[in-house]
Amino acid sequence: MTGRWYIIVLAAIISIVLATKGFQLWLLFLIAYFIYFLLKNRNRIRMYSLFLVLSLLLYFISSSVIDQNNETKLSSKQTSFFGTISSIPHVNGDRLSFQYKTANGEKLLTNYYIKSEKEQQQLKNLSVGMQCVLKGSLHTPSPPTNYFAFDYKQYLYYQKIHWNFSPESIRLDRCRPSSFSLHYMLQKSRQQGIQSVIDDYPDEAKGIVAALIFGDRGYIDEGVLEAYEQLGVIHLLAVSGLHVGLIFSALFFIFIRLGITRERTISILLLLLPVYSVIAGGAPSVLRATWMTVVVLLSLRLKKRVHSLDGISFVCLLYLFISPYSLFQLGFQLSFLISFTLIISTEIVRKQSHNFFQLLTVTFISQCVSLPIIVFHFYEISWLSLPLNLIYIPFISLVILPAVFFTYVIHILVPFIGHYLLNVLGDIIFYSHEALKWINGFSFSSILVGKFDVWLAFSLFMIILIGLYFLEKKAPLKYWMVLIGGVSSLLFIHYINPYLNAEGEVTVLDVGQGDSIFIELPYRKAVYLIDSGGLVSFGRDEAWRRRSSKFEVGKDIVVPFLKAKGIRTIDKLILTHGHFDHIGGAEALLDQVNVKELLYAKGPVEDEFERRLLSEFHLRGTTIQFVKKGMAWSKAGSKFYVLSPQGNEESLNNRSVVLLSKLGGINWLFTGDLEESGEERLIEDFPHLDVDVLKAGHHGSRTSSSPRFIDHIQPKAVLISVGRNNRFQHPHQEVITAFEERDIPIFRTDTNGAIRIKFTNERVSNIETMLEVKDKKGLPTR
Repeated sequence: MTGRWYIIVLAAIISIVLATKGFQLWLLFLIAYFIYFLLKNRNRIRMYSLFLVLSLLLYFISSSVIDQNNETKLSSKQTSFFGTISSIPHVNGDRLSFQYKTANGEKLLTNYYIKSEKEQQQLKNLSVGMQCVLKGSLHTPSPPTNYFAFDYKQYLYYQKIHWNFSPESIRLDRCRPSSFSLHYMLQKSRQQGIQSVIDDYPDEAKGIVAALIFGDRGYIDEGVLEAYEQLGVIHLLAVSGLHVGLIFSALFFIFIRLGITRERTISILLLLLPVYSVIAGGAPSVLRATWMTVVVLLSLRLKKRVHSLDGISFVCLLYLFISPYSLFQLGFQLSFLISFTLIISTEIVRKQSHNFFQLLTVTFISQCVSLPIIVFHFYEISWLSLPLNLIYIPFISLVILPAVFFTYVIHILVPFIGHYLLNVLGDIIFYSHEALKWINGFSFSSILVGKFDVWLAFSLFMIILIGLYFLEKKAPLKYWMVLIGGVSSLLFIHYINPYLNAEGEVTVLDVGQGDSIFIELPYRKAVYLIDSGGLVSFGRDEAWRRRSSKFEVGKDIVVPFLKAKGIRTIDKLILTHGHFDHIGGAEALLDQVNVKELLYAKGPVEDEFERRLLSEFHLRGTTIQFVKKGMAWSKAGSKFYVLSPQGNEESLNNRSVVLLSKLGGINWLFTGDLEESGEERLIEDFPHLDVDVLKAGHHGSRTSSSPRFIDHIQPKAVLISVGRNNRFQHPHQEVITAFEERDIPIFRTDTNGAIRIKFTNERVSNIETMLEVKDKKGLPTR
């Protein structure tokens, strides 16, 4: 089995997927490879078949047991708990978060909203390993409410967390240090190390130092982190084999110089490696690197050579046996996939005559093999990734990483010298990060691809592996032409698929208390966006309450949705009126999507944010058009009529752009925040207004959707965009009652999540929601 243990890894992957997710079509690729492997090794087919069957059974049974036992033992009625803070408490403005392990061993994701600045300072004294008595309420994690959104509930499930816990209060006098635990002692040391970096290092350096030494990216500036991610160099911030190699090579050298024997040095390092894996955060890349180093050191200690491919296979098998859910983590996938690929590509790298070309080859292979996974998760690629990696890999590896460890040690041993060195390091990091942000600011720095289907990502990965095989065997040109043709065909099919799709869609995004409605015509003849949502803040914005990263509707909901669908251009952005919950998210579109035309309600533009937003779009070449009643356009058989405003309305809500659309053979009315007086004007101006689908005005407020207006337009279905548990108590019960009394189906984003209605040029074909599936009964048709 020398050099072939990777086949057992494939068996483990198949078993884990079958045990936790059931059969997936892409598993056929692995099964096909099994058949090929067995046919290729006919002389040992019995032995290999036995190994494969035993491996499949072992991992299927162990994964099934773990998955079946992954359930809560708590009840939502429980309010009092005694347990241990099992992760480092993180204070971010007025929010405190940590994992809390109860007495029965169940983990709760704890979020506490801090009430005062004094309490914030007190809670910074909490530490991992403390045992606390807490009272509060349990809530089940919410599933994703928008299409293509991150499934946080599933993410927590893979960590065996089934509850969000909201304490009523956290008092230090009800917490005490736990009994001795080596794990918590190491975690506490890690917490203290991170805190010393935050307290002593300059702002420019503290984030990257905490990331490179302790594996915590939480203190890196949001703009810097975004640049690392979008430019494809985020892996440089992960603690990996480079860090482990640098630290333990230095320790090996020091111990040998101190006169310690080689054998004893290896034994010491074997004891230190697990300690370091905890101090460095225990991420998949950390565990892979430390365990792989353990394998290498053991082989040296026992004087038994281990094939590199077998070594990484043993580590992967052990990892998956202990934690099968790790298979579904992006960090695990990238870490092991790139490592496996680089190992099997060793000969390709060795053939390069110069160190620079070896670096180029390693970077190119890593970029290629990670590309399908990166696009699957993030929907875009940076064409600058390869050249930037060629610059930043040596820069981080040879300059920043050694400097970070050196200054950290000097700062501890000789603080006054360390302080000077920290300022120098801060300046170097500052300018390197400014360069990254400047490059990331260009719209051409990345290529939007859209979300890959699983089969497409897997097919591309298999083609890449075949390409590496061709490269090693120096395959003739004709083979490369076939391979390139296959990749080009797959990417071309992915690109043109929306333009061949006879179905269009109207999707009401769940943006909380706001509006954002996506419209795509069949064959992607046009893309429109009505409003962009926006999170309205209430209360005082005190300095101590401000968080390092803040949720933004445009950046965190609207833009990812558009990217997942591969939307590069919006033909018309229709901002119905100037309230922030309708236009606040548009700011995130400025540098992410090309907007050809922006339609805005005719009337005075009074708010500073409105003026700045319109100016920014104008500077980027967007045509700004102020619309009023009577304007219209048509596209590919679909028609749009502006019914309001007139431009002289006093109320900003009644100045909303009201749009009547004919899509899929039926009439849609999008009303913005139109209120009752505006509805009365529509009744007078359009006595025969016929509507099939109504987007209820002002989030279902009692000031809109009057019974007289409902009876006038007689909608067959109503859509309400509204936030959960909002402070306005929208939608008001009298509005809901008015629709229910008339037997009109109601679709609400607070209960249904995002609402997607698909249509062809002739009819509505389907309606679905993220949280609750509705059947086709009651769909408006003509």
